[in-house]
Amino acid sequence: MRASVVIALVTCGCGRWGFGGTGGDDVVVDDASMVRDNGAIIDAPGDMAMAAIDAMPCGGTTHMLTDNFDDNTLDATKWGNAYEDSSSRHVETGGRLEIRLGANVPDNWAGYVSTTLYDLHDDRVFVEVPVVNALTGDAILLLWTSFAKTDGPSIEYERGKLIFRRRVAGTINDLSNVTYNATMHRWWQIREHGGTTYWETSPDGVSWTPRQMQTTPGATTALITIAAGTGNSEPADLVVFDNLNGGGAPPLCP
Repeated sequence: MRASVVIALVTCGCGRWGFGGTGGDDVVVDDASMVRDNGAIIDAPGDMAMAAIDAMPCGGTTHMLTDNFDDNTLDATKWGNAYEDSSSRHVETGGRLEIRLGANVPDNWAGYVSTTLYDLHDDRVFVEVPVVNALTGDAILLLWTSFAKTDGPSIEYERGKLIFRRRVAGTINDLSNVTYNATMHRWWQIREHGGTTYWETSPDGVSWTPRQMQTTPGATTALITIAAGTGNSEPADLVVFDNLNGGGAPPLCP
């Protein structure tokens, strides 16, 4: 099994918030230079013509959940569904969220899950991930599209790869992946615009590289999840998240 770091909107039938390509050349798109509506990014990953759209759409509500973790305390009004398994812990310290994976206990996870559902339609979720698992854990940004937790898009780090996925009826579908680069992939974003969902990365939270795109299914409401865990019995490990949606006031729309 794997350990991962993830940020996602997902519903999953794989147990307690259990989270589980092909790569291409980078195409970086600056927030300030995004072409509105139906423009196209040429030479996008996998030779796909990615839609060049607003980098900070605010039609939905996902951008309104922000946290810089500087208070070093879990805010239950935001993260009322946060969880810990038997030995893994979520700890806010030093102005960041640490997921501390317990030693030598298989199938162990911890993470923050939003208190309520948010709407991803014409909106986005992004997070800084300064530390991923040193061993075989997973780090995840996930968007569960309902409390059933069986569907949704995710970005997940696993064993040197950053993987772009969608869960459908509890089945995890790998859409693409890239070899992980700690500098270039420090920020992860899931964005929706005009019926298309985008999986993106950035070195600075400003200039974004499209990694995958797919038609958005009917449901766009989602629980926002940032979590980490491992399926194996492994030594203790650490994943760090920071600055969800910029960490401060909701990001402005261009």
